[in-house]
Amino acid sequence: MKEVSCRAFDSLDAAIRRGALSEREVLANVPYSIEHLRNKHERIDWSTWCQLTRNARARLSLVDFEELGGAFASSISFRVIMIIARLLYRPTRFLH
Repeated sequence: MKEVSCRAFDSLDAAIRRGALSEREVLANVPYSIEHLRNKHERIDWSTWCQLTRNARARLSLVDFEELGGAFASSISFRVIMIIARLLYRPTRFLH
């Protein structure tokens, strides 16, 4: 079952594009092409996402890897999701 949006790949893709990671290393043992992963309307399965992050973590320091997560948290798509969630849920339910 494909349960992870390829939008989550944006932060890894940004690291590939700026040269911090090589495309070949990130895609090792991943059954999808880079084109599939860059398509924001596609999805991948959880085990593939775990493999992608495992591959990236092998090449990045802990600080660099944490910065990738911070880049996702400051992305526009994440902000939109959080705004909608705040409108739909009371603060205690939202935090839960």
